[in-house]
Amino acid sequence: FCCSFSNVAAWQHESSSTIAIDNILHAHGLSSMPAPSESRPELTYSIFQGRSALRDLEESCQRIVENPNLHKATRAILLIMAGYLDAAHDVVLGTTMENLEEAEYAATHRGQTNWANEHPLTDIDDLIHSIIHRLEGSNVGEGGYTGFENAKYWAMGGPKMYSEPISTTSKLKEIYQQQLCLLAKRYAPTCVSKGLIVNDSKGRVHEIIAGGGKYRNVHVPYGCWDALCFIDLMERASCKQDEDCQALEQELSLLHKRELELLLASEN
Repeated sequence: FCCSFSNVAAWQHESSSTIAIDNILHAHGLSSMPAPSESRPELTYSIFQGRSALRDLEESCQRIVENPNLHKATRAILLIMAGYLDAAHDVVLGTTMENLEEAEYAATHRGQTNWANEHPLTDIDDLIHSIIHRLEGSNVGEGGYTGFENAKYWAMGGPKMYSEPISTTSKLKEIYQQQLCLLAKRYAPTCVSKGLIVNDSKGRVHEIIAGGGKYRNVHVPYGCWDALCFIDLMERASCKQDEDCQALEQELSLLHKRELELLLASEN
């Protein structure tokens, strides 16, 4: 399969009725969204060294973080769209411009404060957290694991240790199982041919990190969007070894953008 120009044109036509990422970014004074296939940004995790990335944001991004009318998830998604992954990571963990010192203290004294209990992560927080690490790619980050490995961990609820991906079980199910599955079937045949939608009647089992150096098996049901496979496909595309790598990258970029659009729409 390949993603033809007619497929791309049809996708773009259908996308015209949904949120336009660049328009949203420009409305907040930000530049265009970088493609996920561009060089992988290495998260610095500066907050764990005592300085949140929010302190170093340009003014337009600070306005996003300070805007009381925006949900936490919306702020994080906008920062991802603009390419500020460290800042988005801090926001997902509960950092705001008002609690910077408290957040920095908690980040440098992990396990010694009540931060995690006072700033619990919702399912959509976990999913956004997963996307951040997915974009981190093969770079080694938290826990000594790659971004791709950590992305799978958070796609399964992180320490909640869900048995199935968030995208198959939560209120976000409609986005993934209806809208994104339909779009993938229409416009991302390469991704579908490589297992993005589970076609085994028994479902699919993945092995992922479980924290503490341990691993566990998780299950994605038949017919479902496989968020873990999506991560695997992004890793394959980053290695540029497949014969159809160009088509794969193009389709993954389109699906990634639509996923962010839909998540943003769900929060507003």
